[in-house]
Amino acid sequence: MKSLLTRSFLFLGLLALLSNCNRKDPNIKFSAVNHVGITVKDLSQSIRFYEALTGVESIHLDRLAGDRLAKLLQMDGYDVRYATLYLDNLNIDLLEYKKPAPKAASYEATQISAMHLCFEVKDFGSAVARLKKIGVTLEGAEVKYLEEDGLQEGVGTEVISFKDPDGTHLQVMAPKGSFKRLKD
Repeated sequence: MKSLLTRSFLFLGLLALLSNCNRKDPNIKFSAVNHVGITVKDLSQSIRFYEALTGVESIHLDRLAGDRLAKLLQMDGYDVRYATLYLDNLNIDLLEYKKPAPKAASYEATQISAMHLCFEVKDFGSAVARLKKIGVTLEGAEVKYLEEDGLQEGVGTEVISFKDPDGTHLQVMAPKGSFKRLKD
């Protein structure tokens, strides 16, 4: 019985501690995203693709390698070349693994943990024209959300899906309503 009471008090104490965390403390608030990392097969090809897509030049090329990192990351060797594109609100790191040997991923949008990266634009028509001009194959139709689609907010939002050269799921969106970023 004593053990059960001790565990109960420990659990209640932990709950109290967690509930008293100051959610407004800027030191523990996860309110911004620094970067997204995309593993690629050919760094040069991916740099060309993402520069053409975003209109932003990759201004940082670097390499991470060595036994220390391999040990810390519990990997069999570690050697990664990468490039960073600095967008207004997010950095994109393109990562080309030399060690460990990279493996191609394959997933569908409906799979748990599948993700996509969505680029926000103001002029949807011009963005779609740009995608076509740089040779992107669009997936499905251009979508404009309507009331009949069941949305409570965001009607009028336009979106199109496509993939990068390695199959990463991407979108372009002209957001309305609840799809707009809170801080514009």
